[in-house]
Amino acid sequence: MNTEGIRPGPERRKRVFVNVETVSHFGRDIVEGIIQFALEHNWEVDFEYRTLTEPLPSWFKYWEGDGIISRSGSRKMIQDLARKKCPRVELVGSDSENEAEVAADREEIARMIFSHFQERGFRHYAVFSFNDCWWSLLEKSCYIDLLQQNGVKCHTFKVRGDRRAILPKWSENDRSRLKDWLLSLPKPVALYVVTDAQAVPVLQTCRSAGIAVPDDIAVVSVENDEWLCNITNPPLSSADQNGKKIGYLAALLMADRMEGKRLEPQRIKVSPLFIQTRQSSDCIAIDDRDFTDIIKYIRETATSGLTVQEVVEYSNFSHATLRRLFQKWLGRTIEQEIRHVRIEKAKQLLHETECSIATVAKRSGFHSSEYFCFAFRQTTGMAPNEFRSNK
Repeated sequence: MNTEGIRPGPERRKRVFVNVETVSHFGRDIVEGIIQFALEHNWEVDFEYRTLTEPLPSWFKYWEGDGIISRSGSRKMIQDLARKKCPRVELVGSDSENEAEVAADREEIARMIFSHFQERGFRHYAVFSFNDCWWSLLEKSCYIDLLQQNGVKCHTFKVRGDRRAILPKWSENDRSRLKDWLLSLPKPVALYVVTDAQAVPVLQTCRSAGIAVPDDIAVVSVENDEWLCNITNPPLSSADQNGKKIGYLAALLMADRMEGKRLEPQRIKVSPLFIQTRQSSDCIAIDDRDFTDIIKYIRETATSGLTVQEVVEYSNFSHATLRRLFQKWLGRTIEQEIRHVRIEKAKQLLHETECSIATVAKRSGFHSSEYFCFAFRQTTGMAPNEFRSNK
């Protein structure tokens, strides 16, 4: 048979089932990252609007495809997915021995939150999770271990140990226990809550108990669900776990598996983006009103070309005295505090805008793009464009 001139038919598109909750901000970010990769590689993607623990859709038993990316809400769900003889990438896992293959870097989140509180002068620390399911234990242990390494005690909420439950279940008695615990904490205290959803009852309980947030208890959580964080009272500070990159890398891993590569279980850690500071942690926990006013002045004006000499003149202290106060309360120099505020502003601009590097440098208070790039890499370990690409 003469086959000359016959063109091969189009290659069959890969079909992938995405079993990720879409009711949460984090889940939607993950799906968005997966869809971005799918569009770039001409995949067909099947998914539904769903919660984390919702059963698999009824049509899934008839589904035939090439791969599954899942945030499985139960061990049974993992078993049901395994019946399909195709590659899978898991983004939750069933226990601490079988963790997610692509996930936010818990250790880096702990360091970021601890640094956030340290910068505000806190001396007392606490961590809250309603239940001790396996993933919340890991979140808490990372934070507690980091505090211990720094010689800091961490207060914890005593909970019912239920390693099987992936999400907490509340009762009125639990609210009473939470209130007693919050009242018992030394004040002011920095409180890390493992998710935005669990921070909501914490803030509500603080209000009902007459506990001032952030002056008595400053609160930071994880997920950065903008809708939820902005409707709490006060608005909630939260760490962004970089869900879009988690989704994109999960899809990349799936692509390799569908090609017969990287079949062994993976442990890919994705660095969080930043902490979105809102009112729940926007404070300075230092018992020195004059020094607190100086810090507020720096944070309000650092991006406008502020100099050390201007800080000294504003303070009415000598340069030497002010230097000693910075070391006493913050453990860093005046220059370092100014640069820290500028770097945080730059991170925000790199994440939220498409401004040029020169514009980001100028709007963050740096006198040149070259020095900005040097300072940014020295602080974050990456160039500004690398940080921006992590979106």
